[in-house]
Amino acid sequence: MRKILVGAAAVGALTVVASAQQINDPDAITLQHDFEGFQAPPPGPFTLGNATFSEQSSGSGGPGWRVLGGFFNGTDTLTDNAGISDITIDFDTAMAQAGLLVGIGPGDYTVDFLRDNNVVGTVNISVVDVTESAFAGWGDAGGIDAIRVTEPSGDNGRVGGIDDVRYDVIPAPGTMALLGLGGLVGMRRRR
Repeated sequence: MRKILVGAAAVGALTVVASAQQINDPDAITLQHDFEGFQAPPPGPFTLGNATFSEQSSGSGGPGWRVLGGFFNGTDTLTDNAGISDITIDFDTAMAQAGLLVGIGPGDYTVDFLRDNNVVGTVNISVVDVTESAFAGWGDAGGIDAIRVTEPSGDNGRVGGIDDVRYDVIPAPGTMALLGLGGLVGMRRRR
């Protein structure tokens, strides 16, 4: 998949992506869910804000969720009981950009960003140490409605986790028009 950035307009902290691109800076996307002090929910999907988390993993740990402390620079991290082989985050509305930290490792992880069950972007992550994590982010003007994190090896002996889930809703067309007009008025006044 080619990554093409046709252009982007900064709107406050939100960068509006004109096409599709990988986002490497976590601070470019609003932090929505940090799992510090989070209590693991019972098995099955659960919802936080605009996101529903589900896991389709299988293995020695069985179904369900757990929160592991002391990883990702000493913070709490969400994982499934089996180790990470397939965690999905479904959004209730299209997001302009989304991302999260992935790690615990050691392991290789694939983070797919989806729209209508089609992959619009992929970030591959390799971590070699249990304290290591890496950010995977993507922006797409057409919208992102899900993130899927998988461990391609399917080795449930490895443990992986996610943290700092970030996302920004696609601004309504009227909002973008008003922001554009505001910028034009500001430029006019400076002259």
